[in-house]
Amino acid sequence: MNTKLRQKITTLAILLIVFAIPISFSIFNLNSGVSTISNGSLTDRELVGDETNEFGNFEPKSSDVYHIGDKYDLSIWWNKTYRYRIGFVLEETEGIDRYQPIDVYFTFRDNEHYENTERLISFNATGNDEWSDPIPMQMWNTTEVGGYITACTITFIANVSANSNKTYFLYYNENNEGIEQISYNTNFSSDYSSGTLTVTVGTEYKAVLKTGLASTQLVRQGIDFHMDDALSPEKELSDPRLKFLAHFENSYSDSTDNEPDGTPTGGPSFSNGKVRSGIEFDGTNFVSYANGLQDAEDPFDDGSTEFTLTAWVKPDVLTNARSNHYTQNVFAAKASDPYNDNFEIGINSGSLSGQAQGTVHVYIDCTGSGADTYANFGNTGDVVVGEWNFIAVRFNADTGACDVRINDVWYYNTWTWSGAVDLDQAEGSPFTIGATEHINTYFDGVIDEVAVYNEYLNKDDIEDYKLGSMPSTIQSISTIDELENGEVFSRYKIDWNPAFDMYTSDICTFYYDYNLWSIKRSIYFENEFNYTTDSMFALNTNYNFTGVSDHSELLYVFDGNLQKDITSAGFVAENYTVIHNAPDTSKDAIGMFIADFEVSDPAHMSISYLRGDILYDSGVVQFLPGSNNDLDNSVGNSSYKLNIDFWELAGSVNTSGSLDNTGVINYFDSMLLTLREETNVYIYEQ
Repeated sequence: MNTKLRQKITTLAILLIVFAIPISFSIFNLNSGVSTISNGSLTDRELVGDETNEFGNFEPKSSDVYHIGDKYDLSIWWNKTYRYRIGFVLEETEGIDRYQPIDVYFTFRDNEHYENTERLISFNATGNDEWSDPIPMQMWNTTEVGGYITACTITFIANVSANSNKTYFLYYNENNEGIEQISYNTNFSSDYSSGTLTVTVGTEYKAVLKTGLASTQLVRQGIDFHMDDALSPEKELSDPRLKFLAHFENSYSDSTDNEPDGTPTGGPSFSNGKVRSGIEFDGTNFVSYANGLQDAEDPFDDGSTEFTLTAWVKPDVLTNARSNHYTQNVFAAKASDPYNDNFEIGINSGSLSGQAQGTVHVYIDCTGSGADTYANFGNTGDVVVGEWNFIAVRFNADTGACDVRINDVWYYNTWTWSGAVDLDQAEGSPFTIGATEHINTYFDGVIDEVAVYNEYLNKDDIEDYKLGSMPSTIQSISTIDELENGEVFSRYKIDWNPAFDMYTSDICTFYYDYNLWSIKRSIYFENEFNYTTDSMFALNTNYNFTGVSDHSELLYVFDGNLQKDITSAGFVAENYTVIHNAPDTSKDAIGMFIADFEVSDPAHMSISYLRGDILYDSGVVQFLPGSNNDLDNSVGNSSYKLNIDFWELAGSVNTSGSLDNTGVINYFDSMLLTLREETNVYIYEQ
């Protein structure tokens, strides 16, 4: 995806360099604008070559550019008021219809291109000799001397059918005599005022971005599909005190890589969790981690004096079975029959005296006087069957403190373990989730986001880390600066407030009559980014579908796949994800494409994949590009950037209903291809 073809362009008459945004052509015409025309042929051509040039932080792919040695065979002139023209031909070779923005850069001889005289015209070269009306275009990036343009870029929407050619001419004059000013009436508007950017693209969509928030609105057919933090980047930070973290995202692995993968016993299954997926136990199974978190500096090594364990639990039923430590419905333990017991944590069913239903039972074995014991925490019904409950247990042997949080309420005990010295050794006993292996006592229900720290955490840390046990910061927009604004496109530079050491900036471009807009995102980390422990989302879509009914009928289209029912998320996408409102007459399609990604310094950086989880929660769909990646950013700092070329879609697809599922997939696959692959460009002698 990130390989760049570089060739030197040499030509006596015309030097043409083409950039893609998604496909943009930069034409350096050193012998431009003469008004004589004679014969030429597409079959007699010389490959001029291509180069790349940075646009912002990006080096877009360049098209193959050919210089034709003969003149274009055309004896007619669109309008003789204009004395000069430059012609070029776009050739589509990918077998797909293209309708997309094009940027073309020209240079002109002195005193030949007077400002505001330029017109872009397409020519039907199939035998009908038909000229189009002037095509909406926008001139920018101009170099001007005394009212004459010596260089400029024009942007327009190119329309080239599959496997065909399209001829365009840029006409201009050395004065404005007889040339009226033109307005294209594109029904496109872009306004930035008081920290709010509002862009309206005809009837396609309206987008709103706000400083202090993010892309707060994406309105189509009267429905706003964005939330206040849509399209924001995010970083999750690892904590050195964290020694175990099980997300149970269809895996038994420890996300800290401190423990080997867990071993399931009895066939537990993955199901909907508190965060993405969790692990479901039926009262006869569990997962064990043989190393037992007992190495040096681990929370349960011999001599450890403190630890914190947190988990989300959703019991289906509370049973009366117990271990010899009177622990029922054990969801976490380090205990076994052959070896010593360290601790057990479970939920009381109410069948034992002094252990009220829905309270938490904690057994901890410490050295010291009377410190091999247990205590109960909470009030009747604190842990609710059939609902998600957050439970945190923190212990400090030095003070004898054992505190338990059940949902939002804390309970404290400083007397039961007042004689404790340190945790008693339990070498050989595994760390288990879903049961204790000592007089097997099981949990029946779902468990998610189990985290263990080697310290007695403060309450703020526990609150911050409870959803995934890694502190997370979502970035908000700091500043918006207008770069270009006209009838054809507008472009803005957007800087985001940092998330920890993660810095993000965008170049966002909106186009008239086009249902995609470009987000060229540049990300760097001030410090080294370790993808095995650090986590980042290059973008959060946060698509709000609460205003759309029949979620089970909506379609995911992603990476050449189609999946019905947007509530059935939980997969990973790499290239694009679109939600298609197939049952509704609007046929709305909302989604995100990843056209490219690259590192700024390939000699010292690398990345081979940038994938994203697809999540669904209460009507909100998240596509999180970057949640799966292998970025190596060297030592970090602003010299080592990750550049990503995003395109957001808001439009209608298959309004006639003529496309079957395969046709819909092919449609979006082709859309991705237009964003990634370029046309050929031919430039003729003038």
